[in-house]
Amino acid sequence: MKKQLRTGLLAVGAAATAVLTAFCGGGTGTSGGQTTIDETGVERGIELASSVIAICHNGAGLRSSTINPTVPGGAAWVAKLLVKHRNSLLRGNPDRKYLLPPSQPGDAFGDCGGRITFPTYNHSNGTTSGTVRFEDYCSFNDDTGERDIADGDVSFVDNGTPSAEGPITTLFEANSPGGLTTTSQNSTGTTTLSQGRITFEDFLYDPGVPGGDPTSSNPDQITLGDARATDLDTDKSYRQSNYNVTFYNTAQGGTVATMSGRSYRSNGDYFDWSSSSAITMDASGNFTGGALTFNGANGTNAIVTLVPGSTFQATMTVNGTPVTNVPACQ
Repeated sequence: MKKQLRTGLLAVGAAATAVLTAFCGGGTGTSGGQTTIDETGVERGIELASSVIAICHNGAGLRSSTINPTVPGGAAWVAKLLVKHRNSLLRGNPDRKYLLPPSQPGDAFGDCGGRITFPTYNHSNGTTSGTVRFEDYCSFNDDTGERDIADGDVSFVDNGTPSAEGPITTLFEANSPGGLTTTSQNSTGTTTLSQGRITFEDFLYDPGVPGGDPTSSNPDQITLGDARATDLDTDKSYRQSNYNVTFYNTAQGGTVATMSGRSYRSNGDYFDWSSSSAITMDASGNFTGGALTFNGANGTNAIVTLVPGSTFQATMTVNGTPVTNVPACQ
């Protein structure tokens, strides 16, 4: 995959994960049914989402203080973990036609300690399978000084066909039934985000054009059958199912992505979401448009609309009313 495509996908995925969790702390509804989306639930969710994507407002005369990005909760660590995991699987040449090389990679060491290893690794006739293990793997954010530490195993199968340039991925599969845990710390080593565990099954990456760039008629597709995030401090779990993302390159070098899924609160209530407008990026990696709509019970909804530009931010409305008690858009 092209570098800008991969970067765009990671950003979109992180945004979706953050916003999905945004409504888990509030709303009403019967346990196990469709939840109602309201301002009470969104109020806490904005703080969680702000760790990954800035929720902002257009206009003047409103408070402009910055929301604390270290509010404890599940959204940030889930999003960051998915991003780090995806990066580790795609390390090396981003344009190669396979996700993992036919020969077992050496250990990859974290920016601030720990490592990624491959305790099992097999290759035969274009297909690579095995396990990737995070061992106190620490990544460092140069801008904030924050550290993210991950532990756990992910099993994978990189299905491919042999070629003169190496295997060409036709379908990538991954599972982590035992889960991965992660903790975030600030520059002084103080834990800023609760330790959590994410387990997932049936992660699939299906290249639309194996060995080439995806197109509008043959987009790449990522699906996730089931994922469960658990805050180990509170023992609350949040589930996502039927996660589906399609994406492709434009002739100008940009990216177009659509996505949908269902998310569950800790009490079993759920809401459905989808990209009501495709998420788009230009060749430089700037966001140019897109919106996600979250549908709850009784016709309630929230809409998150990306603000064009290099800053990763979005405005939000809840049941048609703009959310304004947030910083101004940059």
